[in-house]
Amino acid sequence: MKLYRPWVGIGVFISGLLLSSCYSAPRMMTGDEIIENTRHVYPQKTPSAILRAAEKLLVLADGAGFTFTKTSDQVIGQRHWFGHQVSHDWRKGQDRWVVTVQPQEDGTLVKVDVERILYRFMGSDTVRPISPATYFLFWNRLEYLLGISEEWMTCSHLEQAKLAQRTWGKESWFCDFSDDMTPYKF
Repeated sequence: MKLYRPWVGIGVFISGLLLSSCYSAPRMMTGDEIIENTRHVYPQKTPSAILRAAEKLLVLADGAGFTFTKTSDQVIGQRHWFGHQVSHDWRKGQDRWVVTVQPQEDGTLVKVDVERILYRFMGSDTVRPISPATYFLFWNRLEYLLGISEEWMTCSHLEQAKLAQRTWGKESWFCDFSDDMTPYKF
């Protein structure tokens, strides 16, 4: 019996190796994709109009859940949440959206920076979107509120856009732990 024990260990090791090779890490945006998805230029739109629309967008995402800090070139929206996802159990966290505007010759440059702080028993982790889905929905909704687009993109529309390969990614930070209300133009 002792003669076969090394073969059992080797078999378990090879099985583990084969099973681990089936796992593939999720696709992440490259540096160029991050720049492309976090910056847009809007011709003929003023910085103040863009900042008002960005604030409205976040309010519609989670009602009174957001608190805002505003300057002449920036809106910072923060919300604390506590929720349950089947895949993650109970979670507590904070989302932080920073929308910055900068006038340029060809319009207004808009930058968005998003981070999520996940609170754990012994500390916290800060993460950012790894795919363009969150940004895709943000820009589509902002363009609706600016009068550029005629259709408000819902979370189900986002899923259709993924199927049509107009964007990709599992997460959308507007579609979890949020009210996701439909707007009226202002």
